[in-house]
Amino acid sequence: MIKGKNRLVLVILCISNFLCMLDTTIMTIVIPKIQSGLNASLDQVSWAVNLYAIIFASVTLLAARIAEIYGKNRYLLYGLILFLIGSIGSGCAPSLGFLYGSRIIQSLGATFILPLGTIIGMEIVAQQDRNKIVSLVGGCQGFAAAVGPVTGGLISKYFGWRGVFFINVPFLLGLILLIPFCMNLKHEKKLKNVKIDFLGAILSIGMMLGLTLGLVQGRQWHWDSPAIISLFGLSTICGVGFIVTEMKSAKPMIDLSLFKSRNFDGASLALAISSFFLGGFVILIPTFLVKFKGLTELQAAIRILPYSITVFLAVIIASLLVKKINNRLMILIGFILIFVSYCFLSKLQVNLYHRLMIGSILLGCGYGIVAGPTTVISAADFKGQRLTASQSVMNVLRQVGLVMAIAICMTLLNGNVSSAKQTIQNYGNQQIADSGLAPQVKNKLKRKLDQKIENAQNSTDSKVTIKFTPIKVAQSQVERVTNQTVQAIFKKKGFVENKIPEKVKQAVYHETYIKIASKFNQQVQQINSTISRIISNVKEKAKSELKKAFIKVYAQLAPVALLSCLIVLILKKGKKEEG
Repeated sequence: MIKGKNRLVLVILCISNFLCMLDTTIMTIVIPKIQSGLNASLDQVSWAVNLYAIIFASVTLLAARIAEIYGKNRYLLYGLILFLIGSIGSGCAPSLGFLYGSRIIQSLGATFILPLGTIIGMEIVAQQDRNKIVSLVGGCQGFAAAVGPVTGGLISKYFGWRGVFFINVPFLLGLILLIPFCMNLKHEKKLKNVKIDFLGAILSIGMMLGLTLGLVQGRQWHWDSPAIISLFGLSTICGVGFIVTEMKSAKPMIDLSLFKSRNFDGASLALAISSFFLGGFVILIPTFLVKFKGLTELQAAIRILPYSITVFLAVIIASLLVKKINNRLMILIGFILIFVSYCFLSKLQVNLYHRLMIGSILLGCGYGIVAGPTTVISAADFKGQRLTASQSVMNVLRQVGLVMAIAICMTLLNGNVSSAKQTIQNYGNQQIADSGLAPQVKNKLKRKLDQKIENAQNSTDSKVTIKFTPIKVAQSQVERVTNQTVQAIFKKKGFVENKIPEKVKQAVYHETYIKIASKFNQQVQQINSTISRIISNVKEKAKSELKKAFIKVYAQLAPVALLSCLIVLILKKGKKEEG
């Protein structure tokens, strides 16, 4: 039972966790507006999103350890202050570089807030009530990640893209002012005679930085490039070094005995993979609705609102039921629902909104049923330092899952779009070949099409725009042909041109000119009509093929969701395992 100030503490933890998770997805819907506002490219603005994920995943383990040594409550406050500074800086950013720096500060604040939110919450209640705290805090995190695009679309519509950052400010100020009155900052419990494992910290940062940066940039820098291979190599070397260092350290950053728990291993893997499927939905569906259905960002966000609400409710309900229903059964059901949801999403060509609603609700339920219990399971068997370490690892893996979603989904989409554009190009060339146009017109139109496809080859843009200036009748050509025709007429009739009366010449010329101009106009009109038809057909084909390219990603990932059901074999059959 939560009493007195602890209720207020719980409110602080829920709101702070909500704001941090909100900022992982809220930017995705306003990227086009930031592009316009800062005059930047899509790749440049995407770094503002990626930096948040990369820094969070890289520094969270160290941040949680620092808080554990020097005071969790105090560093929760410091985290909120950093997040406030980053939010104000991002909202005021006059340039892209300033935005990058502010997002890094925001992320550093989140590295303290997210893991400490769950840890402090569990420490203020008895162990038998932990699942209630985890369900509430976890529900807020899941709901925030899901509702981010909706919130971003709504705020940006009325307050511009800067509003998605400024919206944090009043809430953060309130939390910062409230903490000194309800949380012990001066005499809180700390770890004594424990120093930071700096070598372990450096190795863990190198491991996660190499992994996340490699995943995020793999598509753009090419997976087989020296840069990406070096990043994954760095991650592997640092990972091995981290394990060796932690095994030998008297006071390691992470107690590796955590991973001796089958329940913790299974829960960690399940959370990372479910976060991956959650990210796959949030990353692609809003863009799909805006580009192919012509919706505004806000309208697209509203279309996925059922999924946002379902995530929130499912996480809370599943977390509360974790002690009453077999964990393996719940997680199995969750992944089956995710699989079915991706099957629905892979069939969006027909009855789009109907299938989108069903698919999004099923995904929300599936993610909630997996994420809720896994968060409880990962914490149920641990206390003290091992509890802190377990929640740090879980938060890192959740973020890694989202980063993997960005990397893999965009890589699959890029491959699908490249194939689609080749199909479009082949279709267009065949249309031109069968058109009956003059060779010079065919060649010009083909060059236009090939150029547009080549320029768009490394892009996931949904439109292939082809502009072809209509052919016009050349006045000089009509006059030349008219003169030749008139001369031929007079010659055929045996007239000597210089002896023909001027009036007769003009009459014959005028009549001939009208006939030839009319004939030329009809021919040109037919040519322009043929060209317009070809362009229209190519555009329709492009829209259809690129639409399939987006949807195909879900068909490609659906079997992975089904295979994820095997994770339940890692978990112990019982509801609890001693740590």
